[in-house]
Amino acid sequence: MNPLFLHLNTVKSWLRLETDYMDEDADIIMLMLAAESYIMSAVNDFKEHEDDPHYMAAASLICHMLIVDWYERRDFSGGVNEKQRYSIQSLLLQLQTTPTA
Repeated sequence: MNPLFLHLNTVKSWLRLETDYMDEDADIIMLMLAAESYIMSAVNDFKEHEDDPHYMAAASLICHMLIVDWYERRDFSGGVNEKQRYSIQSLLLQLQTTPTA
């Protein structure tokens, strides 16, 4: 299964990995799919906004933030990044309350 709107090389850039580093591609793609699924489940009318570039930019930003957090905390050490949690919650609320065209 391929991610719907995220791109592997962009995610690798966010993770500060070289694009030719492929050892963890399967794990990164799994995180990408999980982040996209999270966004689409959190926003009831997500499909109705897929053509809005601003909406999709915010959705992609949330996905990238989630992926970086999940990737960096794979060993489950450390606490929750409260600033990031607030940012993600705020962006999700904006997406959830965006009126459909």
